[in-house]
Amino acid sequence: MINLRSINRTDSDDIANIISEKNRGVTKTSLQDLKLKIVERYSNYIEIESNKRISPIAFTKDEKIALSSLYESKTKTAKKIINEVLDILNPNHSDRCLYCGIGEIDQIDHYLPQEHFPEFSILHKNLIPICGKCNEIKGANIPGANGKDYMHLVYDIIPIESFYKCEIFYQTQIPKIVFTVLPKFVNSILRIHFEQLKLKIRVERKAVQYSLQIKALKEQFGIAYASEELQRDLTKSTAFFGLFYWKTELINKMIETDFANSVT
Repeated sequence: MINLRSINRTDSDDIANIISEKNRGVTKTSLQDLKLKIVERYSNYIEIESNKRISPIAFTKDEKIALSSLYESKTKTAKKIINEVLDILNPNHSDRCLYCGIGEIDQIDHYLPQEHFPEFSILHKNLIPICGKCNEIKGANIPGANGKDYMHLVYDIIPIESFYKCEIFYQTQIPKIVFTVLPKFVNSILRIHFEQLKLKIRVERKAVQYSLQIKALKEQFGIAYASEELQRDLTKSTAFFGLFYWKTELINKMIETDFANSVT
């Protein structure tokens, strides 16, 4: 998981500009009628900014269609919002998904899903660049409802200490790698996020793939080369993603357990 910096925009101006830039028609008229209600709902987003959660409100079918059209809008302002959300990404992260740190960013998630919160469909604070797999798993689930929750990676800050433990078992030719959330964080949103996005199995799968790459280097070029590659990758992972990124944790554990000599 990786935190995202917020962009600096005036929400009420954005919605007014998008409605103004839309072509005349039923949708534009409907949005003009809804503008005050949208701005009022925007003010409720402070609950999300305060690490709380909010519930959806009722809209008619036609209102939902009009509100959802804000995101698909071809207006200058809507395009600028989406571009700024993507431009704010840290280039050091190599397009890694903010939710999982595994896949590449190829979609924008509506943190409060459009299906239930169409009024937030173009609110920049509600747009999080992520990978398709995370977006698929999260779907239309409402954060904070029915035991499901997800970190808002602008406002829910990732701890500056390790929040999960990596263990490696060498009993077989393919090492078993296990990631678990530390007991200290069992009751936190971080643990729920980890479970809801199925990060345990996804991270462990990627970890095994990486370990097999290092094993292959050992077999082809020798133990010294494999060990040096681990050190190089650790330096890059720490520099770009920090000490508590899943791959940094993994490589540290591989070095600690003398992976190059232990794996067969």
